[in-house]
Amino acid sequence: MKKRMLTLFVLLLLLAFSTACAESARFTAGTFTGSAVGFHGELLVEVEVSDQEILKVTVGENNETYHVGEAAFPILEKSIVENQSLADVITGATITSRAVTNAVIDALKKANASDDTLKSLKVAEIAQTVYTDTETDIVIVGAGIACMVAAMQAKEVTDNVILLEKNTLVGGSGRLSAGGMMLVGAEEFTDSVYTAEDVHRWFSVQAGPVTNDPVFYEVMNRSKDMLSYIKENGYTVTDVAKCQSKLAPIFRNVNTDHYGMGLSDTLESAVAKKNIDLRCNTTVTALLQNENGVVEGVVANNAAGSYTIRAKKVILATGGFSHNKEMLNEYAPFWNGAFIIAASGADGDGHQMGLQAGGHIVGNGAMQIYVTNYDPSLIGNMPGNIPLFVGTDGNQICASDEYYGTIAPKIQALDDKTAYAIFSSDNTYYQFDYYGTGRAMKVSDMDTLVEEGRLVKADTLEELAVKIGIDPAALQRSVNEHNWFYDLQINDAWGTAAAKLQPIKTGPYYAGRQVACVMGTIPGLEINTAMQVVNANGQPIENLYAAGELVFGNIFNRQYPMAGTGIGIAMSTGYLAGQNAANALN
Repeated sequence: MKKRMLTLFVLLLLLAFSTACAESARFTAGTFTGSAVGFHGELLVEVEVSDQEILKVTVGENNETYHVGEAAFPILEKSIVENQSLADVITGATITSRAVTNAVIDALKKANASDDTLKSLKVAEIAQTVYTDTETDIVIVGAGIACMVAAMQAKEVTDNVILLEKNTLVGGSGRLSAGGMMLVGAEEFTDSVYTAEDVHRWFSVQAGPVTNDPVFYEVMNRSKDMLSYIKENGYTVTDVAKCQSKLAPIFRNVNTDHYGMGLSDTLESAVAKKNIDLRCNTTVTALLQNENGVVEGVVANNAAGSYTIRAKKVILATGGFSHNKEMLNEYAPFWNGAFIIAASGADGDGHQMGLQAGGHIVGNGAMQIYVTNYDPSLIGNMPGNIPLFVGTDGNQICASDEYYGTIAPKIQALDDKTAYAIFSSDNTYYQFDYYGTGRAMKVSDMDTLVEEGRLVKADTLEELAVKIGIDPAALQRSVNEHNWFYDLQINDAWGTAAAKLQPIKTGPYYAGRQVACVMGTIPGLEINTAMQVVNANGQPIENLYAAGELVFGNIFNRQYPMAGTGIGIAMSTGYLAGQNAANALN
């Protein structure tokens, strides 16, 4: 009897133990697939779990913006596993970040995660690096392309360089760009020779006046040195293109694989190889100045708290103020209310810190482009050779082969700030992606864009006009005039070259709504040829330098003069700021 009781007791004990173990399991071990809606549709993840932990997260098929998603995914995958947390760790890619975490939640539900388990994952803290007050030789505010090349140059002279970035991803607006760099004197420009004076004349006409001639010539004449330097540090020129093929065909820019993302990734890799102290998710809230106005460092802040960095030199390269409505209204009022495609964080904080330190703003206007249906990702996916642009009144608004930088202001000037690109089935259209690959679009490609709501399709022009809310007679008249010039093979009334005209005669027809948008701003802190920030009297503010979009107003005005201008100037000013600040340490 006692033996039976002992056996029963052991069995009950084992049952209780196994039940407790089963109850303590957080997941059913295995690999599960989850999905969520991202920036451009469904995003899939594969999640491997034990009964207690998330072991691995892999982002699968998705339609996220390539130059953001490819950088964000590894960070998210690593953070979820290391921290066992679904808390947001990405600043500057919110929609993509949420899509990944929501897809992981979907997968974990399939792994039988309870509501309490999911809640605990959502609120689990992310490990934060705690920094204390410190000193360094050079601190650089921002980690866009200008900042990274500045940091690389500074590191050639001193090991004591700190690079601060408010977002999780580096590269700034440069990462989102087409990546071309307009330069003077590059050895790659074998088919065209031009000087800084030639560029100055063009800028004066297209985007003048040039506010600061000495800075202009210093930047242009040293741009080839910048290119040589980044080539020594991993950058590869894979393409040379005309900056403005129609009106200024002599000017050239260089590019690399994957465009702006490829440039940003190359610089980030170089920064890592040089062991530069890069601190992301860190906001600079103020400059440190003594009673004489000498800049002595910055106040920095991350999720773990605030601290000071005492520095011998400070370089500001925080980008523009595209996301600051008040500053747009003050310095570029024509573009206030326009769609913004600049990188997250372009809110003018560097401008404000420079002003508070005694600097002042020069230049006006914004850098502009046009996009379809308020969707910047379509720049690389829509047909690039548009036959006809019309306003909502049905009338043509510009030349078909016009530079995008001058089409955008014409759209913005329309009463309803809306135009339409008109396509037919007569032509072969081309699209370009962020792999740098151009390909002919098939009818099925156009129809896919229709299915996604990005284009409108109709069998006749009259039906197309009705669908997009344009007077059918006005649209037909514009198309007839366009075809008349095409048939005669002469330049049209807007100046479209005869060779660039495309017939619009065969249905089905397509239309895409076009709106102007701001990809960056021009007004910036005045600097001297050493890239030092100066006051209204032209006197340098001691120890303070600036570069990138933050100083564009010294070099061009009103509008974007030609492709490659922004990236080329940002890189060259960053190169010079880093070099000059480091050399001034001694």
